[in-house]
Amino acid sequence: MKERFKVEAIQSGYRVLDQAGKVLAIVERRPQAFEFVRDRGGRVRLQWARTVIVNQTLPRDFSATHGGF
Repeated sequence: MKERFKVEAIQSGYRVLDQAGKVLAIVERRPQAFEFVRDRGGRVRLQWARTVIVNQTLPRDFSATHGGF
């Protein structure tokens, strides 16, 4: 099983956390955070939300976010 990581947005960039919440890295840009995770054979958990336009949800339309977004 691959290890799971969490990427959170912070004021100065992004931080990568392990499952226990330990900070493994702090980077400036999101692609750097994902590269850090990929290099370790890990995964980033995405959070899915419905797309909302003018207070209306669109059927079968979802958008992915990650970490603190």
